Amino acid sequence: SPLAPLAALDQSGRVLYVGTFGKIAFPALRLGYLVLPEHLVRPFSQRKAVDMRHTEIGVQAVMAQFIAQGHFQRHIRRMRRAALSRRDALLAGWPDDIPGCAAMPKVVAGLHVMVKVDSVAREQALIAKARGVGVEMSPLSGYWLPDSDEPVENRAGLVLGFAAVPEPAIADALNRLRTVWSE
Repeated sequence: SPLAPLAALDQSGRVLYVGTFGKIAFPALRLGYLVLPEHLVRPFSQRKAVDMRHTEIGVQAVMAQFIAQGHFQRHIRRMRRAALSRRDALLAGWPDDIPGCAAMPKVVAGLHVMVKVDSVAREQALIAKARGVGVEMSPLSGYWLPDSDEPVENRAGLVLGFAAVPEPAIADALNRLRTVWSE
């Protein structure tokens, strides 16, 4: 089961839950949401009236109906099943003998996984080879602030997104990586 959002665990009324339907449904939707503690609803509503005068009422009404009729919850369940299946394909097929890479970690939630690499130089070499065979991944070192106190070599890793990649494409990409990384 998915992890509970921080807002669901909040007992002191200090957490704001912010999201966008564009990430869940489709990017062109451009509709977000904000779940507030009761004591903040009025001040936020008043501020919204000043800041956002051109709200898409029609889009909001359609989305509200979509949610009320249960379509949104069904969509979420389908997307969750797809992400789990894709995650399982990645975990099952990931090569476990990549020099300079840690083992694939256990992944219980999320849409990305991070595999530690022993150096930034090795990280860059693995990513360059992956790009050479058309496999996209991000360097963990790119997520760090330049003035971080963390030693540079501890910043290396591979960030793999799997939610938008169908299982056959994951298997194909892993086969290409196995080949190019073993050269």
